[in-house]
Amino acid sequence: MIRTLGMVGFAGSFLLISAPLRHQVGAVLLKGGLLMDAHKPFSYVGAGAFVLVGVIFYMHRCSAPR
Repeated sequence: MIRTLGMVGFAGSFLLISAPLRHQVGAVLLKGGLLMDAHKPFSYVGAGAFVLVGVIFYMHRCSAPR
């Protein structure tokens, strides 16, 4: 958890100091949002299924003995 928070903080601080990269990331996120909006009901179901499978995979990996 600490490693994940550190990586998110590192990426956020890098985006804070790099204006061209921040604008490029914003444009890509906006384009993705518009694409999801164009295919409304099915894209939200697909995104929800993707998140659910990711959470299940994460929970399975965390509960596995080392």
